[in-house]
Amino acid sequence: MVIGGCHWNRWGWAVLTAAAPAMVYYALFGLVFDTLTPDLTRLGGIALTFLWETTPPAERAAVLAADIAARYRIGIAIVGIAVVSAAALVVGGARVLRPYPDWVKGAAAAVAMAAGGLGWWEQWGNRLRHVLADCSPAERAALCPLDLAVARPGGVLDADVLAHVQLLISGASILGVGASGVLVLGLVALAAPGRDPPDATTEPAAVPPAQRKVTIDQLSPDRLRQRIQGFGMTITLAAVLLSFSVAAVHGFYSWAAALVAPPAAVPLGQLALAAATYWGGVYTAITLLTALPCAMGIYADVRRASTRATTSYAERVAWEKAEGVAFEPLKGLSAVILAAGPLVTAPVLDALKGALG
Repeated sequence: MVIGGCHWNRWGWAVLTAAAPAMVYYALFGLVFDTLTPDLTRLGGIALTFLWETTPPAERAAVLAADIAARYRIGIAIVGIAVVSAAALVVGGARVLRPYPDWVKGAAAAVAMAAGGLGWWEQWGNRLRHVLADCSPAERAALCPLDLAVARPGGVLDADVLAHVQLLISGASILGVGASGVLVLGLVALAAPGRDPPDATTEPAAVPPAQRKVTIDQLSPDRLRQRIQGFGMTITLAAVLLSFSVAAVHGFYSWAAALVAPPAAVPLGQLALAAATYWGGVYTAITLLTALPCAMGIYADVRRASTRATTSYAERVAWEKAEGVAFEPLKGLSAVILAAGPLVTAPVLDALKGALG
């Protein structure tokens, strides 16, 4: 159906692009992950013994080294999130959304703030964080491993350090989710269908040039190339940003395992790896299921533009190749490989940690 030059049935690709992240996130976390995780407050906490409680004073340098290494793994991931989030905001605002009206850019700022608020609120709703890391400050209970480590005398971790790391994790969550929201809005804008030029069937009366609205020709070859390039940049940034987010989760969840004495250290470390890998799987699913409808929307417009410019299938194929807008399977495969980055981040980091000792 065409209304005002827009193909409203093709807006379905843009709507799916916008809806996919929330649907996948809450389906895989709200319906699966969160419901399967025990509530640590109902269990009354877990009994743990820490390394400094079993290590002779002369050998506690190893405990300190393990703690410092765990802290720096978290810090490196958070710095990565900050850098890529800044790049995502610049690319989303200055490159992908630049041709669009000011209200779209205002919507991007609103989405970034709303998504950042969601990131801050959502971080404490994860029950597995209580099992592997810390309790929320509002709970004020030494039930979680890192809170237990602070409460035990003679340890390497104190309340100020834990509070600072919690602040960094909160900031990374706000930045990462906020930047992800801008990237999703960029994909929605890229997926939005173009307008057909007015003709005698859609606008019988010619509109004077002074009264014509300035619109973006989404179907011009230049604009189609820009949309394809913007899609590639956005998916790349999203994959890198979400990979750093998984690295931060993996480092934070593995911190307590580095401080706990055997035999509890091994299962806690395995659980941290499993949890971070699950996060990576969710992020990969979000990336793929957000990118697919966007790509379909862009290439639907490619086909419309080539059909408008040619009269046969062979001419359409030649036109798309000549204009540099033809679908390339290798680029599609590279996008899938990039999207798999968050899924393999935690296993690769764990393998590197084991190899390097």
